[in-house]
Amino acid sequence: MLSFSPPNKLTVGQALAKLRAVYQPDNNVLSKALHTSYTTYLKTERDQRELSFLMALKICKFYKIDIHDLIVMLSDDELDRRDQSVIKAQEKRDRKKAEAETAKVIDLATGKVKQSI
Repeated sequence: MLSFSPPNKLTVGQALAKLRAVYQPDNNVLSKALHTSYTTYLKTERDQRELSFLMALKICKFYKIDIHDLIVMLSDDELDRRDQSVIKAQEKRDRKKAEAETAKVIDLATGKVKQSI
């Protein structure tokens, strides 16, 4: 069983990279076991994609580790952070708001700019 001491607290991606480095699975076998492409797995490993709970369970099954073993590898900051989907949605709302603030309203009758929104 893997044992990670507290100073080794990681992000999800770093934890996946560490598991892959320790167990050194064949990339094709890993992809097939997880029912995902290796590219998708790498995006998760690079912290560019969220790890779903189902995928976490599949990873634990593949490496024959308990889900708790995966959780204890993670830093408190990682466990406390907002989901990437929530962050991206907020960024999108902020972009739209900024675009709306710079938009101009044109009076179609006169062709003149009335005001900024």
